[in-house]
Amino acid sequence: MKKIALAAVACLVAAGASAQINVVKDAERAMKGNASLDDVVKIITPAFTNPETEKLAQTYYVPGKAAFNNADMLLVQRQLGQLDDKGIVAMAKDLIEGYNYFMKAFPLDSVPDAKGKIKPKYSKDMVNVLAGHYLDYNNAAIDFWGAQDFKGAYDAWTILLSMPKNRAIAKAIPSERQFADSTLSEIAFNRGLAAWQIEKLDDALAAFDQAKGMGYNKKQLYDYAIAVASQAGKNDVVAAWANEAIPMYGKEDDSYIRQIINSQLQNGEFDKAKASIDAAIAEDPTNSQYQWVLGIIYNYRKDELRREVANAQDVTDEDPRVKEINQLHADARAAFQKAVDLNPGNAEAYSGLGMITYEDAQMADAAAPVNAPQSYYDQNVTPLLKKAAECYEKAVEINPEDANSLKALRIIYYNMNDEANMNRVEQAIKLL
Repeated sequence: MKKIALAAVACLVAAGASAQINVVKDAERAMKGNASLDDVVKIITPAFTNPETEKLAQTYYVPGKAAFNNADMLLVQRQLGQLDDKGIVAMAKDLIEGYNYFMKAFPLDSVPDAKGKIKPKYSKDMVNVLAGHYLDYNNAAIDFWGAQDFKGAYDAWTILLSMPKNRAIAKAIPSERQFADSTLSEIAFNRGLAAWQIEKLDDALAAFDQAKGMGYNKKQLYDYAIAVASQAGKNDVVAAWANEAIPMYGKEDDSYIRQIINSQLQNGEFDKAKASIDAAIAEDPTNSQYQWVLGIIYNYRKDELRREVANAQDVTDEDPRVKEINQLHADARAAFQKAVDLNPGNAEAYSGLGMITYEDAQMADAAAPVNAPQSYYDQNVTPLLKKAAECYEKAVEINPEDANSLKALRIIYYNMNDEANMNRVEQAIKLL
C-alpha cells in the first residue's frame, strides 16, 4: 500500500510540473499570436513561482519577447501618426519590461545540462532584439521625460548605458546605430538629472561621476552636481566638485570658490578658508567678489569668537580674543570697501559694508554713557546709521530683490525713527 501511495504522489507531482510547462507553452503561443503583454503575463504568472519552471529561461524569454513585439507594433502606429501620448508611454514601458525579462532569462539560458554542456536556446535572439532596439531606449527615456515619468527616463537611460558594456550586445549593434562617446556622456548626465528629479541623490551623483568619467565636462555638470551634493548635505562632495570646476570655469563664476569656502567654514576650518581665498585673490587680484568673500570669512571668524567670549567669564579688553575680534572687524570692513572700489556694481559688497557699518553703530550705542544726552547719539550713532543705510540702499539699487538688505534697512530706519523710509522699505519687502 505504501508503494502504491508513493507512486500516486509521484504522479501528482509530475502532473503539476506538466501543467506548469503547459502554462509556459500556452503563453508562448499567445506571444506568437501577438497577444498583449498583459495577457501573456497573466497566462505565465503561475510559472514564475513554480519550482519546475521558475528556473527555465523560456519562462522569462516568452513575456520579454511579447513586450518587444508590443513595442514594435506600437512603433508602427507611431510612425503612421496613430499613437497618442498614452500609447507612446506604453511603448516605452514595454521596452523596459522586455529588457527586464530578458535579463532574467540570460543567466538561465546558460545553465549546464546534465552532461555539463551549455546550449543556449534563446540568448542569440535576445541579443539581436536588444541590439535592434538600442537607439529606442534613448527615445523611450525622452518620451518618459516628456510625460514627467522621471523614474522611467532614469531606467531607460540606465539600460542604454549598460548595453555597450555587454560584449555580445555591443558586438551586435551596427556601427551606424551606435552613439558617439560624447553623446553617451551627455546621456549619462541626463540620467543624473532624472535621478535628481526623483530625489535619488546618491544615484544622481553617481551618474554625474559617470558622465565626467566619459568625458562630459560642461559647466552645467558641475553646477548640478554641486546643487545635488548640497541638497544631500555632502559638503565634502560639494567642495570636491567645486575644486574641479575652478580651473575651467572659476574666472567666469566665483560661486565655486564660495562653495569651497562655505564647506570649509561649516567644518570649522577657518585657516583653510582663508588660505583658499588668498590663493584665489593672488590668481585674480582685481576680482571684487573675491574681496567680498574675504570680508565674509573675517566676519564669520569674528562672530565665532564673539560667541566664545560671550560664554566665557571675566573677559577684559586685554583678552587676546577681544583684540582679534576688533582686528577681524577692521579687516572685514577693509575687504568690503576694496570690493566696492574694485566694482561699484557689486551689490553684495555694499551689503557687507552696510553690515559692518551698522555693527559700528551698535557698538557706539552700547558704549554710550549712562544717561547720555541726545547729542551723544546725534554725533556718534546717527551718522553711522545713515552711512549703513546708504550702503544698503546702494545694494538694493543694484539688486532690487536683495531681501536681506531691505530687511536691514527696515531695522535701521526704525532705529532712526524714520517712518517714511521704513514704510517705503516695508512695501518693497511685500512685493518680493
